[in-house]
Amino acid sequence: MVHYTISEDDAGIRLDQWCKKHCPFIPFGALHKLIRKGAIKVDNKKTDASTRLVAHQQIYCSDALLAEQPASPLPSAPSLSLAKKKEALGWIIKTYPHAFVLNKPAGIAAQGGTGLTDSVDARLDALKGESDVRPKLVHRIDKDTSGVMIIARTRIAAAELTEAFRAKTTRKRYWALVVGVPDHPIGSINLPLGKRDVHQKEKMRVVIDEHAGQEALTHYRVVESWHGLVSWLELFPVTGRTHQLRVHLEHIGHPIVGDGKYGGAFAFPTFAQNDVVLAKQLHLHARSINIKSPLGNINATAPLPEHMQHSWESCGFASDDHGVSLWELYDVL
Repeated sequence: MVHYTISEDDAGIRLDQWCKKHCPFIPFGALHKLIRKGAIKVDNKKTDASTRLVAHQQIYCSDALLAEQPASPLPSAPSLSLAKKKEALGWIIKTYPHAFVLNKPAGIAAQGGTGLTDSVDARLDALKGESDVRPKLVHRIDKDTSGVMIIARTRIAAAELTEAFRAKTTRKRYWALVVGVPDHPIGSINLPLGKRDVHQKEKMRVVIDEHAGQEALTHYRVVESWHGLVSWLELFPVTGRTHQLRVHLEHIGHPIVGDGKYGGAFAFPTFAQNDVVLAKQLHLHARSINIKSPLGNINATAPLPEHMQHSWESCGFASDDHGVSLWELYDVL
């Protein structure tokens, strides 16, 4: 028999999941049969497929199992260029023992997909340092949205932080520049969201769906406005639905500047006065996050991207935090 040592990265996963990850050439059903027969053991003892693994345990596999492996190795992910590694390291704005906090640039996706060759996930090897543990995504933000993004340094940290998001104890705050001024300086948008096939270039579109949609709740406050034409909003999403903030704001008649997908031409205002020119990019930024978890709290703030900083300066907005966070208000209600 041959044996493997469980790494810190694999600590906490089930035996069958470990086998699926490291022996992808064997059908999952066949793996369960091999585990039941003792061809795969933990610390040289027969065990169940559902057994949770601990770092530094030994997985023993029969020689017959390895004979199933194909002669040619499985394709590996392309290596990162030095430039991309350096850029990814430059995204880090805060480091914790269990996590990194990134300031994700606008224009790069959290994960790869059809037609995408670059993403945050594809660059996580750059954050490993001297560790052999690959960091893991905890959550996602839109490709065209910039700002705070949490990356777990271990699988255990990823599980704990993911649970914090699921339990809605995470406090996220976004900044947006929107068209016009909302009627109420402080308010909430509680409208369920669903997806619809619109038979266009982008097939799926998020819409308000009061019959079959998922719950979606956003608190907001108006920080400042410029001549009643555009407003700086702070947004506090309670739920984290896809495109939630963009759809909610478009629905109340105040689309985010630069959001042509939901706001159309109305999202690209032009002004005759003061020579103010707003970039034709999405003006939505994940400004800060606060997470409480058993591994330790995370509290981080990300500076505005260049195109939003330019818009803030053009409108005379001070790009620093001021006023009471709506989380402080809603947490005591």
